[in-house]
Amino acid sequence: MQTRPLQDLVSDGRIHVVADELRELLEKCDAYVVEAKQCEPTDNPAVYIDFKDPEYWARITAWESGHCDSEILRISDGHQVSWLHQQVTSEDEYVAAVKSTLSKMRIDSSLRQEP
Repeated sequence: MQTRPLQDLVSDGRIHVVADELRELLEKCDAYVVEAKQCEPTDNPAVYIDFKDPEYWARITAWESGHCDSEILRISDGHQVSWLHQQVTSEDEYVAAVKSTLSKMRIDSSLRQEP
């Protein structure tokens, strides 16, 4: 098992490629990528992507170690609708986690994961 499965995504700038791919996917929806950025440097570097639609704001943070947090807030009152921590082992799993978060925002039913 890799100790840093998301190193390419986080430290080699692939987060911007992933964000661009998601922007294309979201063009048909009423949501968009607000930003994709690198977090402040630490021993376990991280990146995040923020998403927004008329009702919700979401942030998905990924660390080189494969830890991934997703949070969804309702814009109208700041209520935390969802928070999930998971361990992913590849960039594909990270993208699946992002799509799962987006489906929770009810952005696009085609993104919903089967149980």
